[in-house]
Formats: sequence, C-alpha cells, structure tokens
Amino acid sequence: MKNDLETSYRHCRAVVRRASSNLASTFWLLPAEQRRGMDALYAFARQADDLTDSDEPPEIRQQQLAAFRRAISIRLTAHGSEPFSFEHRGPLALLPALEDTVRRFEIPPEHLLELLDGVEMDLHQSSYATFDELRTYCYRVASVVGLACLPLWGCRDARATKPAIDCGLAFQLTNILRDIREDAERGRVYLPSKEMTRFGLQPADILECENTQAWGEFLQFQVARAESFFASGATTSRFLPPAGQRVFDLMLARYQAILAEVKRRGIDVLRERVQLSYPHKLMIAAKALLGSGRVFASKSELSPTNVAAK
Repeated sequence: MKNDLETSYRHCRAVVRRASSNLASTFWLLPAEQRRGMDALYAFARQADDLTDSDEPPEIRQQQLAAFRRAISIRLTAHGSEPFSFEHRGPLALLPALEDTVRRFEIPPEHLLELLDGVEMDLHQSSYATFDELRTYCYRVASVVGLACLPLWGCRDARATKPAIDCGLAFQLTNILRDIREDAERGRVYLPSKEMTRFGLQPADILECENTQAWGEFLQFQVARAESFFASGATTSRFLPPAGQRVFDLMLARYQAILAEVKRRGIDVLRERVQLSYPHKLMIAAKALLGSGRVFASKSELSPTNVAAK
C-alpha cells in the first residue's frame, strides 16, 4: 500500500512539473510534507480543469467529470474505512495522494467538491451577465482552493477565511483579465455582460479591439475591483505560520504583478496574453521572500525551474 501511495505522489509531482504555473512554482518554499500535499491539491485541480477543457464532445466531458466526481466523493468521504488501492490509472492516479493529503491535514472535502462544481460550470456556461454570477464561479474555482490550503499550511484561525476567499477572487479575476482574448477565441467571455453594456461594449468587440476609449475605461473598472480584493486578501498572510506565509506572499506578489502589468498595458490585453519576463519574476521572488524574512539556502532556489511560471 505504501508503494501505491508513493507512486501516486510521484504522479502528482510530475503533473506540477509539467504545468509550470504561477501557483505551482511556489511550492518549493514549503517543507517536504506540505509540498507533497500541495502537489496533490494542484494535480486534482489540474485534472478537473483538463477534463472540462479537453477536445472531447461536451457530453463525453460531462460523463468523464461525473465519473471523476463520484470517485473523489467516495474516497474523500469514506473516513479512512477503506484501504488505499492503486487500481486506477489516468485521471484517478492522483487519488491515493489526494486522500492521504485530505486526511493528514484535515482538509474539508467539501472544498474540493465545490471546485468540481466550478469547473463543471464551464461545460454549461460560456458567459456571465452580472458580477454576482461571476463571483460564484470565481469562488468555486479559486477561493475554495485557498480555503483548502489554509489547513495544509497549518492555519486553523477562522479569521483567515474571509481574506482567503477574497484573495482567491482576486487571483481568478486577474486570470480573467490576463486571458481575455484567449478565452474569447474559445467562445468564453467571463467579463460580466451587463457591465460591458454599461460601457457601450459587446462581447464581439473583444476580438475586434475597437472602441478603445470605452475599453480603456472598462478595463480600469475591472482592475480596480481586482485590486480591492487583493487589498483584503493580502491580510491572509498575518494568520499563517512562517512556511505558509512565504509561499502565500510569493503567490500574492506574482499575481499582483500580473494585474499591474494588465493595468499598464491597457487595451493591449485584448491583443495578446500578459506574461511576465523571467527577470521580472526573479525580482518579484526576491522582494517577496526577503519581505517575508526568507533566507535563501542556495542560488539554485532562484533557478529558472523554481521561479519560471507561465
């Protein structure tokens, strides 16, 4: 059984390495057990997202996500009564590691099931009329991940809940602003349509890049909203133990830098996806970690492998 569990954790680590995401590239700051747990959480979220974004027909994706949900729900609500089994491959290869992480760190399973509710929304909904609708989506795909991370990082302070939720909203709103054109090309518009109308815009305007003044004002409005959630979400750090604080502070700094770049580029975000350069990422990491009191063990910790993120 131990070999099955270790194989599952290795699978999760491989998923993280392939992804090179803004979040996953910060896990090296954590102690080994917490890092393994973050690998499992990330692999779970990545697999759920991949199931909904695959090239399969919508009905097949729905069936695959439903099967994934059943397996996750059964294992995470079994309360330790069933032994590990690595009889599954593919999407369920992460299951033993995820189950071990949830039980070891006492992560409420409902957070992970809510994430599945969020990714499922992408199968049935490609636009949002109001921010309240979008907020529900952002909470499910991002805020619940933050809530799952709190106990893994050793935080049991209930005062961290609200800022962690707000930080998740800020992260996802930043993703949406970063990926406006890419999402539109795939037929998805996450920007609230009623707010677009208020600024004299329509979803079709995204790919045309016209009405630049209206777009500039609209994007300023959206950036200001994300900044307000960052301001609230940043207070999460004060409730975290040192290791969790370091990884959170770097995640926060990375996403705030992306939002700042969105703000700086203005309507150019309609033409291409915002990405940070490697030197910029290096500077962000140095400032964030020195601000958290981090002492680097070696220069290798700031290597492109550790710092780079898409």
